[in-house]
Amino acid sequence: MLIIDDNYDAVNYWAHTSNELLLQIFKSGSSLLANGNSNEKIEVAVNKWYRLRVSAVAPKAKPKTISFDGGSCTIYKIASDGVWNSANLTSYPGLSFELTGASRADFAIKCATVGNTSIKWGKITAATIETKNYTILGTGQSSTGNDVADLGEAPRRPNSLSWTESPCGEDCFYDVTLSKTQINGKPWDKDIPLKNIDYGKVYEWSISGSKKHPFHLHLYHMKIVTPGGCGAHKEGEFYDTISAPGDCEIQFKAIDIGQRMIMHCHVLSHEDMGAIHWINVTGTPNPNNINSPEYACCSSTTTITSLTTTLLAAKKFWTTGVNYYFYLFKNWPWYRHIINSFNLVL
Repeated sequence: MLIIDDNYDAVNYWAHTSNELLLQIFKSGSSLLANGNSNEKIEVAVNKWYRLRVSAVAPKAKPKTISFDGGSCTIYKIASDGVWNSANLTSYPGLSFELTGASRADFAIKCATVGNTSIKWGKITAATIETKNYTILGTGQSSTGNDVADLGEAPRRPNSLSWTESPCGEDCFYDVTLSKTQINGKPWDKDIPLKNIDYGKVYEWSISGSKKHPFHLHLYHMKIVTPGGCGAHKEGEFYDTISAPGDCEIQFKAIDIGQRMIMHCHVLSHEDMGAIHWINVTGTPNPNNINSPEYACCSSTTTITSLTTTLLAAKKFWTTGVNYYFYLFKNWPWYRHIINSFNLVL
């Protein structure tokens, strides 16, 4: 999922106009598409900062390297899974970064000279950045992006991303072990949760087996607390999917939203075989969606109920209709706003 924040404050305005680029990578078997194309073309102006927002989707969800080859580009990873870095936005420079096939990442990028830069997913070219000698200006477009300071500051964070307290006690520590067909030795049960936790408290979990079974948690982002980080996951930063060798210590605060919290292996075949479970978030003032009215998004009369039905139908096209997913994303301008608020299992 791509999270499109709607913060139009002046300090972040640049990211919503000519300076924002989107790249959806889909990998299945030997086929790779970027924005629905075999080699997507992305045009940028020389010496201008852009925010490149990448979403990677692959049924096997295995970690891959996204690399930027050729050209004269300066690149920083500035956000993971929809959350801006806690560290300074220029803290993570590089030309290659590891992502799972179920992750998102935002990059700040500026290319100093005219030329081409290949964006590769693993060894396959997904897109080509074409740097040209022109200035992007015009009515309603941003003139910022001339300096790294135009990256601005991270948007305000909700409570689930900004707590300062420690885990609540012995009951708030928990080990999670993933396998091909189970979590903690138990297959999916729609009626019995794996565990109950209290709304409003901070929890610390140790995640094991995520290198082969990327661990995805709904509702709350996970903060890495393992000293030195877990593989490509940086200490102190937030992620919604973890894939790391050994044990990875994470924390989250069960606040802002609650009730049924899904967690699963992001290898889709493993998830379907039982490597998925749920945690019951209980207590007050836990938001309650019982008897809530149907949600109509934006000016469309389409409701969240009909959207969910459509998405479930789209899942049936997974093996034969790769472009169908891109069609949904490209042609529904309100779709990306809905997924910011609802946890839909695709």
